[in-house]
Amino acid sequence: MVAVVAVTVIAVVALPGCGPADLQLTVDGRPVLVHRHTDNSARPLVLVLHGYSNTAAFIQSYTGVDATADALGFNVAYPQGTPTAAGGYSWNAGACCGGSTADDVTFLEHVVDRVVADTPTDRRRVYVWGFSNGGIMAVRAICQAQDAAGKPLFAAAGTVAGPAMLSTCSRPVWRHLHGEADVVVPVRGGTSVFPSACGCTFPDSTTEPSRFGAFVRLDVYPNGAHTWPKPTDGTFGVDANRLLWDFSRPFAT
Repeated sequence: MVAVVAVTVIAVVALPGCGPADLQLTVDGRPVLVHRHTDNSARPLVLVLHGYSNTAAFIQSYTGVDATADALGFNVAYPQGTPTAAGGYSWNAGACCGGSTADDVTFLEHVVDRVVADTPTDRRRVYVWGFSNGGIMAVRAICQAQDAAGKPLFAAAGTVAGPAMLSTCSRPVWRHLHGEADVVVPVRGGTSVFPSACGCTFPDSTTEPSRFGAFVRLDVYPNGAHTWPKPTDGTFGVDANRLLWDFSRPFAT
């Protein structure tokens, strides 16, 4: 279902007694930033993937997911892609963007295993979200990543301005937020205004629900640009963190 929506923003209030603890891990030679609670209960885990030319530290600061996690009771990990020739980091999300050939599906499988080893985690409720190139990677990850038993690793995914670049998917469960005014990754398909970074042709994201099924949702915002939606952003006026969490949390593997 494609929806052009107006969403009531619900205030997020921090829960008492849930102070966060941050740590940095190294997985397959790459940094992974982790934001977690200190009460040692097994909580859901969300991986958040940065966009093209960005870093794990950038997406952690930019999205503000840590505060949402503190309020709503989940842990967060921010893995980092591989270096690009132009600087920054990217994901091998398929055709777009940056030309990475890294085995990032396996890398994200290793990230989950390592975070779980250090942080009490509800393994049945592990989710993956991403922005732009990271959003494309999040869709690839939910379709292809597996646990040690060969079952889907991620229970649900969330993507902002990151279309599904695959033709098939073993677990098509995601929510896609996209701005109608996005010229970097056009929601209705086509080419980017930055062909040097993303020289591919994007598919029409509005076809995702019909292509992949009932557990795929697309929300298109008429004035939204290529940004992560926040309540204070006048082009979107919604909280992507809360929308993606509300979609993800009912799903378990």
